[in-house]
Amino acid sequence: MQLNVSDIILHLVNIVVLYLLLRLLIYKPVRKFMDNRAARVQAQMDEATRINEEAHQKQVEYEQRLAAMEEEASNKMQEANRAASEAAAAITAQAQEEAKTILEQAQTEADQQRETIQRQVRPQIVDISVDIAEKLLGREVSREDNRALIDSFFQSQEKVG
Repeated sequence: MQLNVSDIILHLVNIVVLYLLLRLLIYKPVRKFMDNRAARVQAQMDEATRINEEAHQKQVEYEQRLAAMEEEASNKMQEANRAASEAAAAITAQAQEEAKTILEQAQTEADQQRETIQRQVRPQIVDISVDIAEKLLGREVSREDNRALIDSFFQSQEKVG
């Protein structure tokens, strides 16, 4: 087998033409396809990263909102408890004041009734005392003497009671 220069040149030209055809028909479209695919993958990765970051930001925002709402709810509960305690204290104080007023009125009424009864019963007691004294002594005691004795008794009782 002889190597002929023209065969070598022809083979070299065929190789160069084949290389150029393969490069033009296969390499460039495949390279373009691969670049497009890499760009799509990168775009999808960027989009996924962006969505992940947005989700993380929203999660942080929602957690902050939730914490703020929980704090607000806690504050409202404390305010409601404080208001209820104040209302209960006010109602208790008012009830105690009303009870005190009722007791004072009852005491005043009882004192007035006792005095009224004593005024109404005093003449009857005097008459009964005179009758008893007359029967015991066997003589008549003047009503004035007996009245003076009973009045002094009642006055001493009023000082004691």
